[in-house]
Amino acid sequence: MGKPTINATLSGKAISAIAGRSILAVGTVADTSSVVGNIVENVQTLTETQLDTYFGARSILRKEVKKILDINRYVRTDVQAIAQGYGAVGATGKVTISGIATADGSLEVYVVDKDYKASVTVTSADTAAEVATAIVAALLVSVYPTIPVSAEVDGNDAKFTALDEGIIGNDFSIKVVGAVAGLTLGITAFSGGTGTATYAVADLPERRYTGYVFPKHLYGSASFIASAIDARFNSTNAIKDGEAFMGYDESYSNIVSDFTDLNSKALVFAGNKLAPTTFPTANVLQEGSAILTPADWRVAEFVAIRALRLTANAPITDYVFATNLDQVGGMKSASLPYFNTPLTESALTQANILFTETEKTGLKTIGFTVIDVNDAESGMIMGALVTPYKTDAKGSTDVTWKYLNYIDTGSVCREYIFNSMKNDLAQSRLTTGNLIPDVNIQNQQSLEGLFMSYYAYLGKEALVSVGNGDTQKVADSLVTVIDTANRQFTMTASIILVTQIGTITMPITQVFSL
Repeated sequence: MGKPTINATLSGKAISAIAGRSILAVGTVADTSSVVGNIVENVQTLTETQLDTYFGARSILRKEVKKILDINRYVRTDVQAIAQGYGAVGATGKVTISGIATADGSLEVYVVDKDYKASVTVTSADTAAEVATAIVAALLVSVYPTIPVSAEVDGNDAKFTALDEGIIGNDFSIKVVGAVAGLTLGITAFSGGTGTATYAVADLPERRYTGYVFPKHLYGSASFIASAIDARFNSTNAIKDGEAFMGYDESYSNIVSDFTDLNSKALVFAGNKLAPTTFPTANVLQEGSAILTPADWRVAEFVAIRALRLTANAPITDYVFATNLDQVGGMKSASLPYFNTPLTESALTQANILFTETEKTGLKTIGFTVIDVNDAESGMIMGALVTPYKTDAKGSTDVTWKYLNYIDTGSVCREYIFNSMKNDLAQSRLTTGNLIPDVNIQNQQSLEGLFMSYYAYLGKEALVSVGNGDTQKVADSLVTVIDTANRQFTMTASIILVTQIGTITMPITQVFSL
């Protein structure tokens, strides 16, 4: 894991700013789709009808794209559509019912997400088959045009089949709330989805994206995705770094097993645990993820918010706790904490079925990001945004790339310096001697002064530390070597990042006098 560098060839003039943010959402479509194997560009400009045509109105990918665009149509968003896999089969799940109702009652059944809810009124003497029929009728496509499952009565059960074929459907959730005297309710978890989509090195587009969204069922390709994006971090004469995100719900032990040895700054895995076998609340059954909303959709929601925060002049009041300049997006938002970002589109989940504080601490250590509920249990939020980066190239423990804020802050600083130097030095002479008034010429002192002017601007953007001796430390650390014969200079520089308040330690002793 190399340290960041800037390498610029002055064959083209750049702007003194950072480029617009961009998102690539990767997902599966039917093998017969007209866009399979292709990238659909600039989907933020498309109509809902066009999006339905390209990705299928009821696909998981289509809803993921909607999650992104409902938040952010400011940035370029492309979608890479890959095949579901030869011979793929959709997963199935059931709500099982037996008995005859002996009293009136009601049930709520959720499938896949909070948005797909069946509210069923049960009358005394209703049979299991009649209740199943009512559940299915409330979850048909005629009721929910975007529901990603089909629904049918299977004997006395309400059966659901994932329209997205492959293992993706095995992660779908089902939740039943309520009880009716005389009826016995159960859930058969989604399973049986077979067929794994593949993603190869050649599939990763050459274009730079600042945020990638990959579905969990491509986890098998995560290591090469990380390597490919990591390799772009120090590209020659270009800024090409980005961050990949993947939703991931699993048991604590499985996450520890999967991520303890992973070491990458290019990936953020975010999620929570699976639903408990025995639900702690009476008359509630749930199978699948503890958070009803699919992990891929939750991650897509955050990726859209992140890109919005980093977009100049974008309104971000709904996503930050601020009453000042931080209510408006821009490069300064890279250093504003990502933790506590509200996820208003994700299903509200009670804390006692999510990871415990001890488990969250352990997951943070290995580089897994927890999607959580706030203390008031009134909304879902992002926990500490961490990567599985743990050690540098020498194997030494290193926190340089542990937090997404560190990565994004460093990235926008490098990009700003890169673009500014290409702009300010687009046509300039180079000398080891003195400067000549009123002509474009640079020497060691002027180049270092130029760098420090960039540093001062980044300080005003709350990205780097200025004052209190820090600015002088940065200036003193500069080492510039000029090579006039080869028309180049090398400058070794350090920047001191602004970080975030993540922990407060404040012992308070109660006394009666001091």
